[in-house]
Amino acid sequence: MLIHEHKTYDNPLGLPIAIRKTRNCEFASHWHTDFEAAFVLEGGVRVSLNGIQAQLHEGDAFVCSGGDIHSYAEPSDDLQVLLLTFDPLAARKTGTLVMDSPVRSSVFYRDVKRTGTQLKALLNRMYEEYTHMSAGSEFFLYAYILEIQGILHRYYAKTAFQPGGTGRQTHLHLIRESISYIEAHFAEEITLKSMAKAALMSESNFSREFKKITGTGFKEYVTLVRLREVAAALGEGGAGVAAVAYACGFGSVRTFNRVFRTRYSVTPGMYCAGLRAGLTRY
Repeated sequence: MLIHEHKTYDNPLGLPIAIRKTRNCEFASHWHTDFEAAFVLEGGVRVSLNGIQAQLHEGDAFVCSGGDIHSYAEPSDDLQVLLLTFDPLAARKTGTLVMDSPVRSSVFYRDVKRTGTQLKALLNRMYEEYTHMSAGSEFFLYAYILEIQGILHRYYAKTAFQPGGTGRQTHLHLIRESISYIEAHFAEEITLKSMAKAALMSESNFSREFKKITGTGFKEYVTLVRLREVAAALGEGGAGVAAVAYACGFGSVRTFNRVFRTRYSVTPGMYCAGLRAGLTRY
């Protein structure tokens, strides 16, 4: 299961925050109420938010406020990203880690003329604090986040994603609801007809808006969610490949094998062998 997408917070102090460095930053369109920020430490990646795309390179950052549909795709071979996520509501309840995001989702581009911002060094200190938590870490993490926000707003070129008019927001809400349904019912039969009917839209209009906002076709998105769950289940071990495929909504082993190989460039059997050998990234 992708911790990043499922908002699982697991740290010694039980804080509603996660900070991780990863080279595997390729997530299908999803949304959540949590705050999220991605800082490109090396390489590059394409981000999409509510159908609007932007290319990030080393030194750039992407901030996503709660509720926006976003994805990461086409990572470079040398990509390394620091991902920061936290639950604003739960954070406020802690009484110490009082974090929130009053800003609109934005991309922050590094100004090559400014080399003294020390953002990368600050990100590394925040990461070290998170990975070696002790008494008072919540205060240090809060301070780091505030300082990072200050640096971004003072020294970086900001491009905000425009929310659009009432009609646009209505479509965003409907597609968010559709994504939530797919996430919860991926193992069941999900058709374009039924989803369009639930959204009170024609099939053609729903299909067009879904792809415009998520950057992925409806059928392809359902398949990606199912493949993600299959990969997670295989990582946990136990059931055989065919049983896992059926349990995750695939009605045909032949179809499953084909789309799995297209997605991961290996057969399910090779993927499982790689897991057993500790090679979890393809």
